[in-house]
Amino acid sequence: MGGNVLIPHDEHLADLIQVIASSYPSLKELALYRGYGPAQGNYGDEHLKAYAFLFENSTWPYLKKFTMDGIVPVLGEEAAIFQAGMLDSFLWRHPLLERVLIVSVSDRTYPLNITEQALPNLKAVEIRDSNGILPLDVMMDGEIPHSLEFLTASISKASLAILPNMIALRSCNISMPFDLLPSFCDAIPSTVERIRLSLSRSVNNADRTDILSTGIDVSLSLLN
Repeated sequence: MGGNVLIPHDEHLADLIQVIASSYPSLKELALYRGYGPAQGNYGDEHLKAYAFLFENSTWPYLKKFTMDGIVPVLGEEAAIFQAGMLDSFLWRHPLLERVLIVSVSDRTYPLNITEQALPNLKAVEIRDSNGILPLDVMMDGEIPHSLEFLTASISKASLAILPNMIALRSCNISMPFDLLPSFCDAIPSTVERIRLSLSRSVNNADRTDILSTGIDVSLSLLN
């Protein structure tokens, strides 16, 4: 059976994950969301172990889209259930993945090495921890997936050297300090059609004109 599955966070979670892992071998899209309600304060060991089991043991050969929001605890004893590299291992078992969105993971469990070898079909990626969008150089510390078209990331000085290698990049949502803007414009591939920038300080009209004169359709989100 093919199709999409969204797994809620409820009292039947462990049983549900077991059923999906064994009964949907042709799954193409998987979304894991932590529920928000009166019981959201406690994850519960059994729920966390169920997710850990999924990340360690489940494989769907045709999986193309993976979304995870709020599943992994950021702090405390509960976070210890999730071992470092667990998400990396899960992603690497799914080389057909095209879109990856991971929100609210701890700094000891988020994927650290998204590469061409591991995810050769990746088209879109966004990973956030408790501090916000991960820097590009943290997400990708190796050979960049050549198929990547859509990127959401923060940019540091170390990230600038990675950008020119993104030969298929078409659209990006970027957060960065204003003083990196000139270097960013030099580094961004010519394939890019649209950029959304969130800058750490205001941009004056002259700067805005300079960006738009490159011919790129730019949407600016300015943070004072």
